[in-house]
Amino acid sequence: MRLDVELEGFSGPLDVLCHLVESGGISASGISVSQLIRVYSEFLIENERATINEMAAFFSLIARLLLGKLKALLPPSPGNEQAEFERGSEAELIESVLERYRPYRAAAAGLAGMMQARGRSFTRGGSEEGPPWFDLGDLYSLCMVWWEMVRRRREGAGAAPAVLEEEWDGIPTVTPEEEQVEKRMVEIEILLSSKGSLQMSEVFGTVFSRQAFVVTFLAILEMARLGRVHLVQEVLFGDVRLSR
Repeated sequence: MRLDVELEGFSGPLDVLCHLVESGGISASGISVSQLIRVYSEFLIENERATINEMAAFFSLIARLLLGKLKALLPPSPGNEQAEFERGSEAELIESVLERYRPYRAAAAGLAGMMQARGRSFTRGGSEEGPPWFDLGDLYSLCMVWWEMVRRRREGAGAAPAVLEEEWDGIPTVTPEEEQVEKRMVEIEILLSSKGSLQMSEVFGTVFSRQAFVVTFLAILEMARLGRVHLVQEVLFGDVRLSR
């Protein structure tokens, strides 16, 4: 049970008040026990019920306060001077602990008020930016699109099939440079600006060399990675549509 009391020169839990009175940090003669009982009665009325343990804890604290008031009324014995000195040092220690405790108590009360205010309001969360999403299926489907483009290129060329077959056998011997890929990205963006969307077969329709074919494919993948183009395959194993 936590019972806060408001007295002259003190504001805080009742058990802390008892420690201060017992250590000499607060004079027991200035504490009205009847006022504490009235505070506890108001607490019972507001909460409607209390357990036996809570009532026992309260009366134990009140008994400690009464004992402190009795000790304050009786004259101290001569042999208690050293004990009074030690009690004074302990009171200073408790006071320093309370000084450090008060800011945290105020902060906790402030946070509780903020939490209650936040619970009375509702805010709509914004859309979170995530990694680009490509509706292309798995890696096998992407490879199928690639080789379909290669097949169409070979069929469209028709001039020297033997040369084309040998040309696409294995890994290309020349690696495209970064400037070539960036230039091709600009060209694709110009096409998208004029048409709005393109089929991948349209983009590769004007490509005639192996180097340009690889550069175009890398440019499309890089644009998709940067979010500058969206790739959607509407039909399984079908063409891929590019849009901004």
